[in-house]
Amino acid sequence: KGPEQVMRRYVIPYKGLVYAFNGDGNYFVTPTHPFMTTGGWKSLDPEGTRRESPGIQVSKLSVGDILVTTNGSKKILTHLDSMQMTT
Repeated sequence: KGPEQVMRRYVIPYKGLVYAFNGDGNYFVTPTHPFMTTGGWKSLDPEGTRRESPGIQVSKLSVGDILVTTNGSKKILTHLDSMQMTT
């Protein structure tokens, strides 16, 4: 199964690490957020992703993985930055 259109946005209080990709400063990724890659679905915390989304086959997201965007373009994950959320 590939990318799908976002139907609803939820705002959930979160305390923990969030991540930004490739130095863009946009800290939006929680460890359980799955991403489509050329190697299938991946997240920083595959076990947590499987608990939140039973049935999804997900493996560990790592630097060097190639992300597939909703329009089909590809982007190499060159590095991750993290930031602690307190609320």
